[in-house]
Amino acid sequence: EYPDSPDGDAATSGGSVKIHVRYDAKEPTADTEFVITVFSPDETRVVYAVDTRVLGHELPALDGVGEVVLALDHLRLLEGEYPFSIGIRGPGESVFDWHEKVSTFKVVRTSVAEGEVDLDMRVEHITDPSEM
Repeated sequence: EYPDSPDGDAATSGGSVKIHVRYDAKEPTADTEFVITVFSPDETRVVYAVDTRVLGHELPALDGVGEVVLALDHLRLLEGEYPFSIGIRGPGESVFDWHEKVSTFKVVRTSVAEGEVDLDMRVEHITDPSEM
């Protein structure tokens, strides 16, 4: 989901993406964490990887059907389609569910810069020798 996009097709650099992860726990399952790994558009590098526990979000025991929304509120990425993997882990990093490169999110060009990361560079021009 692209909350900031007027047409809903892609995010802009600096915009946001929400990834909805539905689950169906057949029995109450405690100590879980949701994991996301975002890859470069050419799928050769990990651009970002994190889990809900590291972010300080302790989930209650999962029981039945529910959804966790992973909100990337400020994309510092440049144009490209970024594949991502989603997983649910339990204690000791046991894997309950894992979907490798399950989908992509798209970022459209809003910068003249090239690469993958928007570093938001600015330029200063100094002509006064005392400031150099």
